[in-house]
Amino acid sequence: MKTILNPFPLATMLGTGRVVTSSVADIRRIDNVSLALVPVALIASGSVEVQASVDYQYSSPSAEQNTVGNGTWFSVTSSLFSGTTVPYFLNFNQVAYPFIRCVLSSSNASTGTGTLWISGKALGS
Repeated sequence: MKTILNPFPLATMLGTGRVVTSSVADIRRIDNVSLALVPVALIASGSVEVQASVDYQYSSPSAEQNTVGNGTWFSVTSSLFSGTTVPYFLNFNQVAYPFIRCVLSSSNASTGTGTLWISGKALGS
């Protein structure tokens, strides 16, 4: 049976001049990861930074709020977007990191909102 990561929202971006750090996604056993920023209204400009950690720890997979170790986070990639009302996608193949999160920022001119979604799948059977 193929391992999949069902789509779920990592973060919601609201309003102007905001910086939002998403929740942490456990992507161990997931080879291909897809992120989609889906605007509800116009986001004038901003950025998405994908961060990874190899030493983040939590006490149980369903209890992320019970973090044992905050981990060391580093930037894997960052991307700028401008004047978007259509979804913005990032895809990663054969990801080597066990945990990822995203940092979303919007410019002071942005008045829209959006949700960052994640999904993924493992290769093979």
